[in-house]
Amino acid sequence: MKRIFGSHWSDYELMDAGNNKKLERFGETILIRPDRNAYFSPVLTSKEWLEKTHFEFIEETSSKGSKKR
Repeated sequence: MKRIFGSHWSDYELMDAGNNKKLERFGETILIRPDRNAYFSPVLTSKEWLEKTHFEFIEETSSKGSKKR
């Protein structure tokens, strides 16, 4: 997968996406966040995602969520 960096965020990396989620890195923190636009299949396996991540954001409503892990 090609690495994508925001032009204004030198410490951001979209590591993978799919199954309505994004695997992202902000500095040294790696997290999983929901994204309805990521409706395709991810490159990495679920196990690889969980091995890399520090936590996952679980969406409870459109304006509220919680942290898992």
